[in-house]
Amino acid sequence: MLSRTKHYPVMYLLDGEMHFHHATGAVQFLATNGRIPEMIVIGISNTDRKRDLTPSTGVASDLKEDPTAGGADRFLKFMVDELAPGWRRITHGAFSHPRGPLTRRSARYLCSCDTAE
Repeated sequence: MLSRTKHYPVMYLLDGEMHFHHATGAVQFLATNGRIPEMIVIGISNTDRKRDLTPSTGVASDLKEDPTAGGADRFLKFMVDELAPGWRRITHGAFSHPRGPLTRRSARYLCSCDTAE
């Protein structure tokens, strides 16, 4: 059970509409067995994977094939500058670590987590 007096890591899960239930099940199992801390999982629905999950490109052939590609930096900026602070503002910081988001980057931006040091 979550406590308002404790700070919890927050996992921002991409493709939340597809992965939320098994991700939260894994988090619950691992936290119950002391392998990870209890945390809050926020699922983020994806509207345009090629836009949000690909690096910017100036290659004309890439843009011709996928005109919306190349928005990963903007998507990450949205997550760090708007989504995470918005969550902290809504909850008055009660359920996220005060240090802010620690972003783990990968080719597919698997997740971003507010974590303790």
